[in-house]
Amino acid sequence: MKKLRLEDGEHNHPIYTIRDSLINNVLVLSSIFLIPTLIASAYRMIDIGVQTIMYFHFLSYFFLLLLTIFRKKLSISFKASTVIFTLILLGVIAIMAFGISAEGILALFVAALFTAVFYGLKASLVISAVNIVILSVMAFLVAFNYWEFKVNIKLYTFSASTWAYIGVLMFSFCIIFSFLISRIITSLSNNITALSLQGNKFSGIVAPHIKADDSGILKESKQLFSLIKDMTKDVYMLFTLNSGVLVDVNEAFIRFTGYEKSDILGMTIKELEIFGVEMDYEKLLKKIKNQEDVGSVETELRTQDQRVLKVVMSLSSINVGGNNCIAAVLCHTITPHETDITQ
Repeated sequence: MKKLRLEDGEHNHPIYTIRDSLINNVLVLSSIFLIPTLIASAYRMIDIGVQTIMYFHFLSYFFLLLLTIFRKKLSISFKASTVIFTLILLGVIAIMAFGISAEGILALFVAALFTAVFYGLKASLVISAVNIVILSVMAFLVAFNYWEFKVNIKLYTFSASTWAYIGVLMFSFCIIFSFLISRIITSLSNNITALSLQGNKFSGIVAPHIKADDSGILKESKQLFSLIKDMTKDVYMLFTLNSGVLVDVNEAFIRFTGYEKSDILGMTIKELEIFGVEMDYEKLLKKIKNQEDVGSVETELRTQDQRVLKVVMSLSSINVGGNNCIAAVLCHTITPHETDITQ
């Protein structure tokens, strides 16, 4: 099995999409929640005066803001690597300035966790080994008086400003990692749901009406349904009602949008950003949940290469394997400047 790497050539892979969404949200959250941390860092000047690391904090935050602003134009490799490298550098400078009593240990620990999320276990073990080497070298230098701290470590450790700074920093990291873990669990749940529904999507519709000795009919009916679904020129989509997890698409969908089937199943409609007018989609779902008649509506569909095409969409609620789902059929509305791309 090919291992996914954080390369631009695989940007359509669902795991890449999830990781890219994670790092973008981490950048946004960090830009917000690290503001009080920055203020708390400057507040330490009351007890220990101006330190070099405080300048680094401001420079790091400014660079973080730039990453956040241009996050959609940057590759996931660059964003993830930059965050991890900045955390390691912050950890080293903090340990050199204040020993193990400051945020240095926490920064190195978070760098290893980020590496595990975005690059996997092996890369995380490498970063952890680097962190141990850093701590060992500093311990040696301090123990044999090759390195002396410029601040009073005892005063720094017990000062109120230090406790306030570390407290705010811990709170910020807890918020960010709580979000990360929640998003990862949600993504896993969506993919498991998609796999489960993919196996039951037809049997959940037909099986209740087939007798036990008619299994051959059920098998042939499944094959016939799959054949008809892929022969039609109209786009077919099946996704869950509540979470919008994409369960199944037909060949017309692949030709129409440019996506590969294996790349998108398990993703949500919102993650794909496939509808050009999100409000139309939300209104339709609300009507279906309220058991109102939807009929056919005109909306927009966004393809993989970001074209926005006019379509007529019909939605119908359906129960698949005990799960409430939406079956959608979309017909491309040809304009004078377009050709039928489903041909």
